[in-house]
Amino acid sequence: MQHITTLLFDLGGVLIELGDINEIMVTARGSPEAKADQWLTSPAVREFESGKCDESEFAENMISEFRLNLSKAEFLDKFVKWPKRTFPAAESLLEKLSGKFQLICLSNSNKTHFESFLIHQPIINLFSATFFSHETGFLKPDLQAFENVLSELSLDPEGVFFLDDNAVNVEAARAVGIAAERVESPYDVKQILMERMILTD
Repeated sequence: MQHITTLLFDLGGVLIELGDINEIMVTARGSPEAKADQWLTSPAVREFESGKCDESEFAENMISEFRLNLSKAEFLDKFVKWPKRTFPAAESLLEKLSGKFQLICLSNSNKTHFESFLIHQPIINLFSATFFSHETGFLKPDLQAFENVLSELSLDPEGVFFLDDNAVNVEAARAVGIAAERVESPYDVKQILMERMILTD
């Protein structure tokens, strides 16, 4: 049986509740599902979340790319409010897991959400290492994001289990030899870990 020593977590949509993508891209065309897919591959998003532009440039780029009928101030006001809260069960779950596993987070993030929200969440202190894309320059689902974690921490991919709410990121993790599953809440995390017999109590 595979021996897992490290749990690698996404944050948004797994441990942190996010708002509806339509709240940000309210005037963009397409279904909510299409907008979510567009977000993952957007050049404007990738540039901002890899730390290559500031939030003012990001707002301009998003408004242009998606033809949003919003001012920069209106867009940024909606964007900064996208992370809603840490899921209520997240902190207690991580506290329990921290006694059994090394906990790492790998998150596509940005300076705006990091400074306005993430650094104020107690769960961040429960990770032994954090890899935020705007600091590392590596974004999921690029394989380099996962390879960077393995390299920096000298981890064997066979000892790592990754949890993310986006299927494309799960597939990317598997491509570098990391076992991974799609989850959307702390409850899902616990269920998957028990189903896979990684967590037994």
